[in-house]
Formats: sequence, C-alpha cells, structure tokens
Amino acid sequence: MLGRWVELGLPASEFWAQTPRQILLIFEAQVRRRVREHDERMHHAWHVAALVRLGVASLLDPKGHEFPPLDRLLSTAQEARRPKTDDELRELFIEWLGPPPPKPES
Repeated sequence: MLGRWVELGLPASEFWAQTPRQILLIFEAQVRRRVREHDERMHHAWHVAALVRLGVASLLDPKGHEFPPLDRLLSTAQEARRPKTDDELRELFIEWLGPPPPKPES
C-alpha cells in the first residue's frame, strides 16, 4: 500500500499517520480526481480536433463553414447571453424534435 501511496504522488512520511479508512478515502478521491482530469483532457482534445476540422473545412469552402470567433467560444460568451424566452425554447425544441403530436380529441 505504501508503494501505491507514493505512486499517487503523496509523501511517504504521511502514510503512517493515516488510518486504513483514511487511506481508502484518499485512494478513492485520487481515482476520482484522475478520472475527472482524464475526462477534461479528452474534452479538450475533442474540441481541438473539431476546431481543426472546422478550420480545414472553412479553408476549402469559406462560404459553407464559418470559423467561430474566439469570443464566442469563451466561457464569458455564455454568461453574456440572455435567457431564452418560452417561445424561443418552444421553437428550438420543435427544430430538434419536430412538431408535437396532435392532441387527442376527447
């Protein structure tokens, strides 16, 4: 267990001060952190690849594919957007899912 502790980058001197339960909790937290970091790296890599594809497509067909400006991709752009109205949301859902089914006659 000490080897695993050190492998996780934790100081060996702190290992012996922990209870078995604390060690287990620390190991579980380290695994969750590593999974989250992996997901963040994959998220980043996916977006880089998507932007590269979009950039190449915009070079091949400038009118068909517009490369988004950086300010539209930043998180601050999300904050600046106003909330959608009910009508806008309804239109968006219809665009995604199609028109709602007709109401049954009673």
